[in-house]
Amino acid sequence: VPFGEYEFALREPIDREITLRATEWDKVVKTPALIWLKKYLGVENQEPDLNQWNAATGTWVHDWLAKIAAPKEKNIFVDFPTGDEMCERIARAAQRFRKAIVDLCAASSRTMPDWWTSGWSNALALADFLASKLAEANGWPRMAAEWKLESPQLLSLNGGNKLRVRGRIDLILAQTQPNDSQLTGADVWIVDYKTGSQKPLTPPGKTPDARAANLRKKLVRGDAIQLGLYGLAARELGAAEIHLSILSLRTELDRPQLAIADLAADSDFWTELYRMQESGIFGLRGLIRNEFGFNPDYPLATLPIDKEFLDEKWVLTHPAFADD
Repeated sequence: VPFGEYEFALREPIDREITLRATEWDKVVKTPALIWLKKYLGVENQEPDLNQWNAATGTWVHDWLAKIAAPKEKNIFVDFPTGDEMCERIARAAQRFRKAIVDLCAASSRTMPDWWTSGWSNALALADFLASKLAEANGWPRMAAEWKLESPQLLSLNGGNKLRVRGRIDLILAQTQPNDSQLTGADVWIVDYKTGSQKPLTPPGKTPDARAANLRKKLVRGDAIQLGLYGLAARELGAAEIHLSILSLRTELDRPQLAIADLAADSDFWTELYRMQESGIFGLRGLIRNEFGFNPDYPLATLPIDKEFLDEKWVLTHPAFADD
């Protein structure tokens, strides 16, 4: 049977709107119970994550890369800088951050830890490396960094349904200056930074049907949801042509990896996200404890259940998320 009211699902919809961040929607097919607990019950694990360096590195790299556009205002397009200008702006931002920590340690009569300096240096090297790849994006002379969406940003789906999302787009490239702050008529390329070793979104396959099937797998496995939501948001803001890419250690920016039309074609997938939003029926999926990796801890006592059993209930509850 599908997931019920005792399995991270509401008995009936509530009378208030719940809005997920794009990064939370990205995890909703991997750890739906954790998202449900946080958004519908307001509880999450307060214990420190044992893998805090990954989170710290990601935050620092994103903050420093945001400075490459040097915008004075939010949601403003500027000229695409040279590679040297990017590196210089990143270095200035990183040095300002380091000086703030040095001053904090001095005020506390403490010595700057070597382990912190090593982590900071690693993050700076990663930011520089991603910026060098970004400099290869030719033919896109305008850029906007940290584009903030409305809160909530409504995304139009089939049947007049509106999916709600909050978030901030890492980078938008444009071939011409958009007519207004709503991207009206612009051809844009949305880039999402990943500090891990994520693969490009370009689906493998020799035929269109094979590529479509592989792209569907990326969606139902949670690898393309966040960028898809950003693409749908750009469509809502009036953009004409919308391209999408992940920028990571394993990707290049010589050409876009996807077009929003490729992802929007899976309309039943996005409609199922809308149904989750409106019904509050999520369910349980994934390992409760992972012996071979880092998994977020559940804030409430939760019994592990056989994976095959959960997968069967998952497909009964959310047919559009079936993964062959």
